[in-house]
Amino acid sequence: LRSGWEPRADLSLDATLRYVDELPILEADRYLTLDARLGWSPVDRAELFLVGRHLLDSPHLEFPRQMVIVLPGTVAGEVRAGLSYRF
Repeated sequence: LRSGWEPRADLSLDATLRYVDELPILEADRYLTLDARLGWSPVDRAELFLVGRHLLDSPHLEFPRQMVIVLPGTVAGEVRAGLSYRF
């Protein structure tokens, strides 16, 4: 489930809620998680942002889509902030 919202011209909020069922053959538990991004553009071409990934769950196994041979890796929650400027 994805959502994008711009309550003002300089403010945006995007969120993705997803559920993954258990994979018994790989001993991976099911999980529900949320990724969110809040962006604020105080001036034209500049944006401050705050991003959170895997906000609802404890560390879990996840599988990269690009790999032909699937090797699970543990994923934990993270929060980061940044500044972008477009020339």
